[in-house]
Formats: sequence, C-alpha cells, structure tokens
Amino acid sequence: MWRWRRWAWSVCALGACSSGSDGAARGTASADAPAAASTSASASATHATSATSPAPAPTAGRGPDWRQACGDEADCRARCEGGSAAACTVQGDQLRRRGDLAGAAAALGRACDGGDGHGCSALGLLVQDGLGVPADPARAAELYLRGCRAGAGVGCFNRGIMFETGAGGPPDRAAAARMYEAAAAAYRVSCDRGDLDWCVNLGILYSQGRGVEKDDAAALALYTRACDAKNANGCIELGNVLRDRGTQADAARAAELLLGACAREPGMACRDAALMFAKGEGVAPRPDEARRLAERGCEGGAMHSCTLLASWFEKGELGPRDDARAETLFRRACDGGEPIACSLLGLRREESKRPEEALPFYERACVISSPEACQSAARLYVARNDVEGARRMVERACGLGDARACAIVARAPAQR
Repeated sequence: MWRWRRWAWSVCALGACSSGSDGAARGTASADAPAAASTSASASATHATSATSPAPAPTAGRGPDWRQACGDEADCRARCEGGSAAACTVQGDQLRRRGDLAGAAAALGRACDGGDGHGCSALGLLVQDGLGVPADPARAAELYLRGCRAGAGVGCFNRGIMFETGAGGPPDRAAAARMYEAAAAAYRVSCDRGDLDWCVNLGILYSQGRGVEKDDAAALALYTRACDAKNANGCIELGNVLRDRGTQADAARAAELLLGACAREPGMACRDAALMFAKGEGVAPRPDEARRLAERGCEGGAMHSCTLLASWFEKGELGPRDDARAETLFRRACDGGEPIACSLLGLRREESKRPEEALPFYERACVISSPEACQSAARLYVARNDVEGARRMVERACGLGDARACAIVARAPAQR
C-alpha cells in the first residue's frame, strides 16, 4: 500500500503492496513507490483533517475494469482530450511508465479536475515525492483528500499515512485511524463490485490491521480470490504469503504464481520471480532467467526491478560486470521515483570522491522517502558548512519518522 513504494498500477501506483521498500507503506500497495516531500509546509496546512474531525465519507467506487477507460496512449490521449477523466488517469499512468513525469502530472491534473478520485490520488503521489512537479506535502494532502471523497480508497490510505508518520506536521494517530477506516470502506465497495485490485488492497489492510481488525485469514482469502482470477497483484501478495511459510512446496507454488503474473503483466511480479530464480528459492537457480525476469519487470515500469538489475550489473552477480549499464539503470529507477536507486547513485559518487555530485542524489532520495539519505545529505551539507541545508535534511528525516533526527530538531531552538 503506499508508503510502500511500488508503481504497478492500481494497488501499487495507486494502492498498497506489502513488498515495497521503504518502511511505512503508502497506499506504496507495494507496487512501485513509491512519501512526504518537504517539511517546510506548516502542520496546519498539511494536516487539514484534524483528530477531532471525522474522516471524509467516500462516495461509491467505480465498478470493475475502470482502468479500461481507453486503450493505447493515442486512444487515451484522444479520450482524455475529449473529456474522459478516467482516460486522463490511465494516460497519466502510461506517461509515468515511460518516464514522462511532467506529462503524467499534467494528465493526472486533468483527471482530478474532472472528478476522478484515482487521478487525484495518483497526482498526490507525484506531488508528495516531487516527481515531475515541485514537492509540496500540503498540496499532496489536499489531493489525497479529494481522491478519498471521490471514492478512491488509496487517497484515504495515503492521507492516513501522512497523519501516522507526521509528514509535514506532528503525527496524529487518531486522524490516521479514521482515514484507514475510510480506505477500508472504499476498498470494500470496489471489491464487492468486482474490482479485484481493490480486493487486494483490502486484504493488505487486513494483514496490517489498519482500518479493520487484523485478520490474516481474511487477507489470504482476498489474495486467493484475486489470484484465481489471474489478477497480478493478488498473485504477488499470495506468493508473498506462501514464501513466508518457508516450505519448499509453498515456495515452488509461489514461484509458479509469480511467473504467471509476470507473463500476464510485467511489473513487480517479475522482480519477485527474478529474486527466487537468483536465490534458488522454490526453483533451481538460474541466473539467466533471473536477469531476464528482472529486465522484463524493469521494462514494465517496476523501478525496484530496475534497481535490482542495476545492482547485479554493478557487482557482476549472475553474469559479467557492466558498470555503464548499472549507472543507466540506477538513473532510470531514480528518475522514476525509487529512493534506493537515488541513494546508490549518491554512494557511487561518494566512493569516487565526488561528494558535490553525490549530494543531489541523496537529497532526491530524501525528498522521496529515505531518512537514511536525508542523513547522508545533511552530513555533506555540514562538510561544506551549509547549516541551513543540513537543517532542512534533518527536518525532512524527522518528518519521515527518524527518531534521532527528531531529537536533533527538538534541541535546535535551544541551540540558536
């Protein structure tokens, strides 16, 4: 879910996925990443829904197959220009997948202005992470609320994550709980209407105990229902459950499910399957197949998959070392909003004694969602005697839940 940062459509660019990379899930379903950006906005501006206010009541969600509002990019562009807000949302995802983040933000803005809640929520992700548009947590919060009110459960969920983590203001767990309840209600409406992606998101809420009582059996039933209907995100989550059981038979079944999901819809399932072939988990180790699957996932828009493939090229794992290819893939993933890739680009430059070149990558990872990158950026700012820059990075780390950074922020007034 998000703050997990996976960008596969629906759950992952719009929802939740349990195998994301960076701590708190964001309605990051795990599908791609997928965070609060800058902490400069005031708490009152970002935390527009207070602990004493009820969560907005979402309207009824769309029926099944709402993402089929249009076909290829040309069709979606024409339908979007013709006034279909849903087509603008799909167009926004298509543009994001091929790296045109500014274009994606423009299309999603049209979708949101046209009343599409999923468009508002997807735009909120870009705005929160500063992808294609300036980072603005206060505006992201407003977009999530608009999405929530229009029936997009992921908007409710992501707003809840902002409350829970204190993105842009003090944490407010009571308000977060109400937003998670609204997310669960919206997911249930869409799931009951047959939209399996949102059944998966509802299952993730059951597995986490957010907005509903924790119920692993209910989560498993929802994942199974979705996967049985060939839903890729359902198979990813069901595969994760099977892998966690630790038996060879369950791992083999998980590999089978992930391979099928990858074949149907290249994305995060390909990355997870690639890891299984790399490790020999449930299958015989096959480095060539692992790389093929990781490449398919990367081409399908799963930035985690690009990062995994880059790391293999960088280290010469599963095949020859190729530093130039690693750099290209890390950059692609970083440009696509994957904070780990941005951090690794910074680290590569620090190790090459180029700290000035490392700083922008650490800062980008920090803005997206990595408190560790914030600390690295702060360290480099201190090294060049830029106290204000270091302060911004530490405040951002605090906004992402870093307790040490928050302790520094708390002491700062007394030190001035």
